[in-house]
Amino acid sequence: GITDAISGVTFNFLKEMNSGTSETISIKNDTATVKSLLSDFISKYNDTMTYIKTQSTVRLSSDSNSVTATGILQGDTLLSSMYIRFRSIATTVEKNPNYMDQNFNSLYKIGIGFSGQDNQLSVLDESKLDDVLENNFEEVMDLLRGWGESTTGKSQGSGIMRQLDEYIYKLTDPVSGALTLRQKSLESLISYSEKKISSLTLDMTDYEAQLWEHFANMETMVSDMNSQMNYLMSALGISR
Repeated sequence: GITDAISGVTFNFLKEMNSGTSETISIKNDTATVKSLLSDFISKYNDTMTYIKTQSTVRLSSDSNSVTATGILQGDTLLSSMYIRFRSIATTVEKNPNYMDQNFNSLYKIGIGFSGQDNQLSVLDESKLDDVLENNFEEVMDLLRGWGESTTGKSQGSGIMRQLDEYIYKLTDPVSGALTLRQKSLESLISYSEKKISSLTLDMTDYEAQLWEHFANMETMVSDMNSQMNYLMSALGISR
C-alpha cells in the first residue's frame, strides 16, 4: 500500500488498471469504528464505576434493618473521590465557544449520558449519535480528544477522553500516582502486620512452652504430695 500520498491515508490497490483509465476515490471518516470504540468505552466506564461502588459501600437489607454486605474498601476517601471525579469528567460541558461548537460541547449533546442516579453511561439517543458522527465528525473529535496543538502557540484544550487519560495517569503514575502511593502504604502496613504477627506467634509459642512446663511441675508436685500423704496416713494407720 501507499502511505505517503495523503497524510493519515493508506492506499491499497486491489486490481490492476488499464493505462489511461481513472477511478474516483472517496475518503470518509470511519464512523463505525469510532462508534464501536465509544461503546467499548461506555462498557469499561460502567464496569469500573460498578466495581468502585461495590468495593466502597455498605448494602442494607430491603427493610434497612441489617447489613447484607460491606465493601472491603468502605470508607476509603480516595475511592470516593475517584467515583466523583470520573462522573465529573464524563459530564464536562465546555462553555467557551472559541474552543468548541456549543452544539456539541458535552456527551449528552451527542446522544450519550446518564439515564438515572447511578454512575452508569449509556447511549440515550442512537440516531443523534449516528448523525453527529456522520455530519459533525470533527466537532465530536474536539469533544472527545481536545483542540489546539502545542506547537501553534494556542493553549491545548483537553477533551473528555484526554481529561480521563490525564486523571488516570495521576492515579497510576509509578512514582507519585495517588493509587501507587496508596498501594505502597498498604504494602508497608501489610509488611509491618506480618512481622508483628510473626513476633506475637513466637511470643505465644514461648508462653505456651512455659505454661506446659508449669503444668508439668504442678503435676510432679501433686504426685509428690499424694505420695507423702499416703505415707503419713499409712504410718498413722489411717486408711483412705
